Amino acid sequence: MKNQSDILKFYEDAGHGWLEVSISLCRELELKISGYSYCKGEFLYLEEDCDAPAFIKAWEATTGREYAVKRPDGYYDRPLETTIYHHTSPVRNYHDPIPADLLK
Repeated sequence: MKNQSDILKFYEDAGHGWLEVSISLCRELELKISGYSYCKGEFLYLEEDCDAPAFIKAWEATTGREYAVKRPDGYYDRPLETTIYHHTSPVRNYHDPIPADLLK
């Protein structure tokens, strides 16, 4: 697997959030995702409740690195992620078909 050194983007709005991950990385991780995520171009936008945690678990198992680091106050820092907030997220308008080989 290639070294994942880029910061991943997490998009959120007032109601939900999605982790932007390249389709090629999802294929490398042999990830299977639900129909609740979105796709646009070469990226998947993995919904925060099911698909993003599955990605993080697979990424950690493959790389041996922690994605989120627990702090003493009980919260988690996500040094590999930057959050982009929009009142109404553009992700909800991404409707390219999710590649069939990645669907559950």
